[in-house]
Amino acid sequence: MLEALLGGIIIAAGLGTVMMLKFEESRDQKDTTVAQQSGLILDAAKAYIEDSFAIVEANAQADSDHIIEIAISTIQAADYLPPSFQNVNGYGQTYTVYVRWLAENQLEVIVPTQGGQAIAEARVPRVAAKIGANGGYVTSASQARGAQGGWEMTITPYQIAGAALTTGHILATQYYADGQLIADYLYRNVVPGMPEANRMYTAIDMNGNDLNAVNAVSAVTMVASTEVSGNIVNAATELRIGSQSLDENRAAMINALYEAECTVGQVLTRRDGNFTCEVASGVPSGAIAAFAGACPIGWSEYAAAQGRFLIGVGTANGQSYSVGQIGGEAFHTLTIAEMPSHRHDVVGRSVVDSAGSGGSSLYHAAQNPTMSTTWGNAVQATGGNQPHENRPPYVAVRWCAKG
Repeated sequence: MLEALLGGIIIAAGLGTVMMLKFEESRDQKDTTVAQQSGLILDAAKAYIEDSFAIVEANAQADSDHIIEIAISTIQAADYLPPSFQNVNGYGQTYTVYVRWLAENQLEVIVPTQGGQAIAEARVPRVAAKIGANGGYVTSASQARGAQGGWEMTITPYQIAGAALTTGHILATQYYADGQLIADYLYRNVVPGMPEANRMYTAIDMNGNDLNAVNAVSAVTMVASTEVSGNIVNAATELRIGSQSLDENRAAMINALYEAECTVGQVLTRRDGNFTCEVASGVPSGAIAAFAGACPIGWSEYAAAQGRFLIGVGTANGQSYSVGQIGGEAFHTLTIAEMPSHRHDVVGRSVVDSAGSGGSSLYHAAQNPTMSTTWGNAVQATGGNQPHENRPPYVAVRWCAKG
């Protein structure tokens, strides 16, 4: 008796499970059919709009809300849907095509469902996913979301234009540029009013290649195995250096600085994850050095040294020198006071003898001199009075000061 009762319970449980699986399978099949129906309407709308793009765009642009409604019966009458097509899905919802003019040659198209029974909140994303990348669903009176979060859009303009878009309903979307449907790939240039055309919805694997000429990088989390460098690096949540966050690195540096007690002339350096005090090897600001060419980055020409030799500050040989003091001459003209002491006197003697002959003692010796006179004459002036070279042999270099 007990065995029969247990057997009945097991059989009932098994039947219940089978019935639940069958029910779920039935609902899944209904969702698939609804999604396929949406895809069929999307394809028909695409063909209709591309063949009549100029007319559709003109009508949408002329509308006060820039939004027009294209009834499914209109598309069906134009032979883009079969005559047997029924505009109602398994949830009793109907389809409508709305076209919104965004800019010249730019259209946004949505195909939502309206009315009928609302699809359960847990199931509506699954139906949207079955439609594909264009599939989505209404999340609020103002927003719709793509399958698996692939896109988001504002539906308020359509509500204002008279659409009744509510939660529990699916919504598919398409974008057109220059009469053509925008395909499911990234556009290099901005598509006005269509941010989705320039947005990725999955991770990019660069396969070891670079991203070059990046102006700014903005991310929630940045992880680098070796180095992060650039003009601007923004991390909304966390920027990690190795295994530590930026804040952890900063705290470690402060702690290491406190414990290391670096002395004057030493700097705190991180090597292999450890902080140590090392002698500073950088060139200090204000240093002056000679270069054969232009001053390097961070240096500027030391104008005070142009055409001049450098001399040490201090006192030597009775002269005192201070920083910035300028003196000396490239060329110099001697003054009388600077000449060595010397003479250029010429002294002669004139004589007359008894015979009446006479002459100079420099040139002629008189016979029997009876009278003599001593005289003096100046030597004729010579020289150009020009300055003389006052520099030792030299080679010109460029003196630069560290900023």
